[in-house]
Amino acid sequence: MISPGGSADLSGDPTLLSCRSVTKSFGGVQALNAVDLSVARGEIVGLAGANGAGKTTLLNAIGGQIRIDSGEIVFDGESINRLSAHETCHRGIARTFQVTRVFQTATVLQNAALSATYAEPSRGPHWSFGSRRLTLAMDALRRFSLEHRAHEMAGRLSVYEKKRLMLACATVKEPRLLLLDEPAGGLSPEEGAEMVKVCRDIREGGGAVVVVEHVMSFLAAVADRVIILHEGANLSEGTPDQISRDPRVRAAWLGETETAMVLP
Repeated sequence: MISPGGSADLSGDPTLLSCRSVTKSFGGVQALNAVDLSVARGEIVGLAGANGAGKTTLLNAIGGQIRIDSGEIVFDGESINRLSAHETCHRGIARTFQVTRVFQTATVLQNAALSATYAEPSRGPHWSFGSRRLTLAMDALRRFSLEHRAHEMAGRLSVYEKKRLMLACATVKEPRLLLLDEPAGGLSPEEGAEMVKVCRDIREGGGAVVVVEHVMSFLAAVADRVIILHEGANLSEGTPDQISRDPRVRAAWLGETETAMVLP
């Protein structure tokens, strides 16, 4: 489904992303406190924890939406600490957000085509779409079963369809790393199961995924490894089964904030 972009890896290093002692404060609030995270090529890593644990802040730091105070973020052997969001996008990092972000009064196809222009290093986003961009956009819509809605306004889509459109926009240029922020939020069990398949397809196509999620059953179904943050710091790391049995995790998160979703 998604193939790795950019130059071939000649080093043999399986690590695609490495966050080392990443720290970020907002005024007097310590959002991230020396957080470590690594992601291998072709791996799905879950990132979980209670509200305010620093999960979205870490995604924002990786994606270039914010600058960290200290530490280092390395992607494919290159420090990306000082890169902007569009620069990280050009290097092969894409993301979705907790709240669906689409151009409501543009068509579904125009949304995907605009993402294709944004991902091009030489030019900024614009509304002039050549045949190549429209072809890329339609291919992305087909991957997420949205081609039949291509010429409808995006504002008419359901919540789940908008989530799929965000994924189509994020993957239109085949990123090497996809950051997903609560993709299962607001979905039915059947839709959650479909989203699990989407994540697995991304991995099978050669992409790596970091997925922030509160729904432990979703992480258990999709993640190779789960990292738990608590109050901006690393708390625990392991397989979904190991994490679910960790008493520290149960005390800090699972016992109080787990959202029920039984996947079929």
